[in-house]
Amino acid sequence: MPFSELNDHVLGEILAHFDIYHVLNFTQVDKRCRRSALSKQLWISLIRDLNSRGLRDSTAGESLEGYTTQELIEMAKYAACGPKTWAPTSRTPPTLIREVSVLRDSQLARTTPVHLLPGGRYLVGGRAPGLFAVWSVATARLVWTYTEPWILWSLAPLDEGDTIVVIFYRREPTQPQFLELVEVDLDTGVSSLQTRVPLPTKYTSASSVHVRGDFLVVVSDGVTSLEALIINWRTEAFVRLQFPVGCRIASWLVSGYLVVTQVDIDDALSCAVYCLDTLRWDSLTDLSDQSADHEHLPVASLRLPTELGEQVDCFATQPYRHPLRRGAFKIMTIVSLSRTARLPSNSLKKLWGKIRRSDRDDNAAQTRAIVYSFILRPREDCGDPLLGALGISKIPQWHSFSLSFSGYVVYFPQLSGDRVVIFDTKPNGRGIKSKDGLREVLSREHRMGFPPPMLGLYSTALILVEGNLVRILYYA
Repeated sequence: MPFSELNDHVLGEILAHFDIYHVLNFTQVDKRCRRSALSKQLWISLIRDLNSRGLRDSTAGESLEGYTTQELIEMAKYAACGPKTWAPTSRTPPTLIREVSVLRDSQLARTTPVHLLPGGRYLVGGRAPGLFAVWSVATARLVWTYTEPWILWSLAPLDEGDTIVVIFYRREPTQPQFLELVEVDLDTGVSSLQTRVPLPTKYTSASSVHVRGDFLVVVSDGVTSLEALIINWRTEAFVRLQFPVGCRIASWLVSGYLVVTQVDIDDALSCAVYCLDTLRWDSLTDLSDQSADHEHLPVASLRLPTELGEQVDCFATQPYRHPLRRGAFKIMTIVSLSRTARLPSNSLKKLWGKIRRSDRDDNAAQTRAIVYSFILRPREDCGDPLLGALGISKIPQWHSFSLSFSGYVVYFPQLSGDRVVIFDTKPNGRGIKSKDGLREVLSREHRMGFPPPMLGLYSTALILVEGNLVRILYYA
């Protein structure tokens, strides 16, 4: 049946299953379609979908009925583009509209980075060997703590309610190394152990862990190769991806794929995407058996270009759920490059220390950073290439990985100074320009220290850590 024969109610019910990208496209068809696509109830449904996926800051019990359709559309635009007063077309300077403070326990305050969870309702932070905590932003209360000794951690929010799963890489006297997966209900603070996965002795040098849904990933340096171990903990199966000795990788799980950024020994930089459904899985009982290894090829790859003679000091990759396109991800990789002696590391804490020591060196001016971004499209988009066009932005230097989906980055002109600057990595529009052409969005007083200021992944909230106090600044 053609759309022209459907009544407005049925048409609205159909549009409620669309994402924002397709709804906006639907407004271009004709006047009737535009009227249906701009109905208030439809946009309330779309914003609630963003809230459930943690793609905009929301408060408990938030009522959307009091907003106009245009205000609801502006909420979606904020999630995708950042604060309106940060935009290149804004004639109003960056405007602070709200500030929230969370006071942390003194034990967790020392050199402990904090992260604002998607949705903006909770803060998390941890300090090895045995402190990990979650705080409520609205009430500033401590929601949950984990005090068992751990070495590495990672977490992933679940779509259904305020629930997260946290993975810990741990060691005990009776068990050399293992992964522990804990599910936490952030409403009640109640947690439950989901699984423990023992690891063979070859995984004693794990450098990172990651979790998403039923899958866990451990990256470990071996004698003959670098390895990414993927585990499906529900089916008790695994896959090993092996990389040459001397290369460095960063890996993330995103909706049926594993995204791997790789720096070869000759500093060639690339990004590969592996489809989890097409990998050859083996039983976890064979994890110690090296004969279980197979060759696995990516379903898509991109070369990330650098200039001749530049060395990769450090890099990090972050996937972002796309607020406008359900099932799509924006993958952003930030790389620190230099023409001086290499400081190889993919540890942000180590990089921070090295940069602080080298900030006064004459060679510091030869260091720069590049931000690469591309879209990983959903598998159901038949006919589209898996990876979108590569975007490249240059920034003067990189001192911490803190990029928002909308392309804003935190930068410190002088680590010994008292100022933090936010740049727009899209070099266009009004505003103060750096020597690299970047637009300076915001500059404010802040005494430098560790952990450094950060941005929310989607909200573009500025997070400042001042001893025991965490300040979260929201802009219009």
